Amino acid sequence: MQLPLRENLPEVTVILEKNILKHMAAEQLQFFETETEFFERVTSISGLLQPKQSKDEKKAIIKEKLIEYNKNIP
Repeated sequence: MQLPLRENLPEVTVILEKNILKHMAAEQLQFFETETEFFERVTSISGLLQPKQSKDEKKAIIKEKLIEYNKNIP
């Protein structure tokens, strides 16, 4: 697939992602979606943490969320 040189990186990544997803088998696509969802959930944990919380409070929140998220993984 030849991409025009004038394309910027965000546009190129969108095109590449669509092309890759289009050619995945159903099982591969399901795995990709599961992994992507887990990654997004783990990344979102940082939004729950407050600067004023102690390290122990932050660790407890992180541990609780990771346990919760891992229960949802097949």
